[in-house]
Amino acid sequence: MPMYRVRTQWSGVPIVGPAVTNAYFNSATGTAQQAVTAWSAFLASSMTQVLSTVSYAVEPQVATIDAGAGALLAITNTTPGSGVGTASGDAAPPATQGRLDLNTTSIINNRLLKGEIFMPGVSELSNSSLGVPTAGYISTIGGAATTLVGVANADWVVWSRAHGVFAPVDQAIVWPRWAVLKSRRD
Repeated sequence: MPMYRVRTQWSGVPIVGPAVTNAYFNSATGTAQQAVTAWSAFLASSMTQVLSTVSYAVEPQVATIDAGAGALLAITNTTPGSGVGTASGDAAPPATQGRLDLNTTSIINNRLLKGEIFMPGVSELSNSSLGVPTAGYISTIGGAATTLVGVANADWVVWSRAHGVFAPVDQAIVWPRWAVLKSRRD
């Protein structure tokens, strides 16, 4: 079954190295442009919680991928979104990021299929006195994610490459602690 991959590049301080976010959408639900538009709206709504020194650019080329084989089927040119954070304050350590847990109702090998998205560019002003995300951070990012889950013509999905399946995101929850994203090569 085909799906769209919408890729976003992050840059600025405190971004270290290539920072890329991949979001997947069911291609049977809408067009590549509708997926890009919905994803760009999510990012734009979240930027009040991202440092003003950090920017994002959604790539104009959207890949259509066969979920089962992981093979590239097509490339579609779109009109992408971009933006800059508006949060002030000192930057949290570069490894500190927000995390969205993506929940589905699909069970694969006796486990729920789940995913996650990391949000870079954390401001120390979004860090509570307990060292966890503030209620404002959780509310803003969580609200934007809930809106994205509800978009009718852009079905946000979690892809299991190992099992060759994807399932719609039913709920996106901001993790109530800060996260660290490490590559498999670290």
